[in-house]
Amino acid sequence: MTSNLALGSPNVPSPPVFARAHVLQASAALLAELKASFGDSQRALLRLDLAGIEHGTRDQWRLQRALQILWGVTEGGQDEGLRSGVDIGPDRADAAALRAAVLEVLQLGRVQAVLLARAQRSLRMISHRVAGPHANYQAPASPASATPAGNCMGPQETI
Repeated sequence: MTSNLALGSPNVPSPPVFARAHVLQASAALLAELKASFGDSQRALLRLDLAGIEHGTRDQWRLQRALQILWGVTEGGQDEGLRSGVDIGPDRADAAALRAAVLEVLQLGRVQAVLLARAQRSLRMISHRVAGPHANYQAPASPASATPAGNCMGPQETI
């Protein structure tokens, strides 16, 4: 008994189109979850909720890794999967929605980076106030100009 629909017929999607649809659907779900995670993290940042910030960061790393695996991005940043048969295509409405979701997630990441910098400045100011008037209020040294191990005092300081 044979089927009337052959694999190459217009009524049955070819495997790359079928795989493309699954990649688009999974990508959209992961990006929606990532957007929600960024929202939770940003609220935690505004409350200075360190546990919430840590949870959000772990969640975002997990989702980023899942997207890299789904999209076939290698450790060096090479985009192998999207170019080797699972391309989302430039003319599909789903692809346009996915690109819009990616841009929205990137913007949320930029906002979170600004909020993290702001929280870092706030915590630095609080730590300086707690340290008292005899503390050194200079910015921490860059890793390149760090003092050698075993020498707690800087090159200009003496006891």
